[in-house]
Amino acid sequence: MLTPLYPQWKINPPSPEQLLPWLVMAGMFYYLWVRRASWGKHALLGLGFFLVNVAPFVGFRAIAFMRFGWTMDHILYVPILGLIGLVAAGLGQLDAKLKGRCGCKVEMSV
Repeated sequence: MLTPLYPQWKINPPSPEQLLPWLVMAGMFYYLWVRRASWGKHALLGLGFFLVNVAPFVGFRAIAFMRFGWTMDHILYVPILGLIGLVAAGLGQLDAKLKGRCGCKVEMSV
């Protein structure tokens, strides 16, 4: 049966592997901050948009929905737009670089 609510699970004390995503995110932010002079600022914008919009729902502070379930993946629809835009912009840049490297000129006729 499909349901937007998942059963609540017991929360145990944090284990080291639960902290690994935070370390990866901190490393990613550092890498993008170092690259901010060229392409990193665009990636920081997309990632920042995602994190600012998803921050109210990560569970740092209890909200009313947490009485029913801990999983709020259906609230990710708006924040994921930042990551989708980031990927689309990256693919556009890659396409422009590849076209410029091969010297190809593409003409479109209407």
